Amino acid sequence: MRLKFSVFLVGKNTWKTDRTFVFKVGTSVDVGAIIGDARMKKMQGNMWINEHKYELKELLRKVPENNWNWYIYEFNGVGTAPNNLDMPSFEEMVLSLDTGYLISWSDLKELAYSLDDIDTFLAVASSGVNSYDKIRSHDFVDFFCKIDLFDSSSWEIIINN
Repeated sequence: MRLKFSVFLVGKNTWKTDRTFVFKVGTSVDVGAIIGDARMKKMQGNMWINEHKYELKELLRKVPENNWNWYIYEFNGVGTAPNNLDMPSFEEMVLSLDTGYLISWSDLKELAYSLDDIDTFLAVASSGVNSYDKIRSHDFVDFFCKIDLFDSSSWEIIINN
């Protein structure tokens, strides 16, 4: 059985094409990759390269300098937490905020440089506030960048131009 669909311009963050795609039912499809949406840049990789583990500060270098509002939704790390909090209190606070911990780019970089290690991290830069559920289900729009570090194993950065 095959599924046939076309993609049309529906809103600001959707795609327009006059092409029709045919896939087997059950196939996972990244429509942005198929259409070649030049507005999005996706980078991903393993947290470990040989004996070296990426640090958050190294991953932040992949993101252009900005003045976006950043929201941290998940955080588990070792080092110095912001606002004179101990790290467990900061981690609990981040997880308790459904709309994320608001932080500036400069403060995010400062946090990254104060860390000895990072295991889990999810942050989104956006023009508006999004709930954690919307972020996790990828049901959000008008974002500038998303940074996701998965359990010390892999990372993904999506920049929405």
